[in-house]
Amino acid sequence: MSDVATIHRDLRTGRTLWQDGPFPQIPAAAPAGMIEADVLIVGAGMTGAVIADLLTEAGLRVVLAEARKPLCGSTMATTR
Repeated sequence: MSDVATIHRDLRTGRTLWQDGPFPQIPAAAPAGMIEADVLIVGAGMTGAVIADLLTEAGLRVVLAEARKPLCGSTMATTR
């Protein structure tokens, strides 16, 4: 027997592994006025989030616009 612990999960629940884990607290709010940014990214899915992270590391001011609440977009839907 291996010393590695295995987590047994029911993979036929209709919920993804993403939905079963604890969600990080991500602030989300409608803008309260004018926002200045160097880049606007429409869509805060995997691609938008990664691009935003890379652009902020490069020193740019980035705004992400997303119609849904955080962590409920297409990544959640397509990994079922």
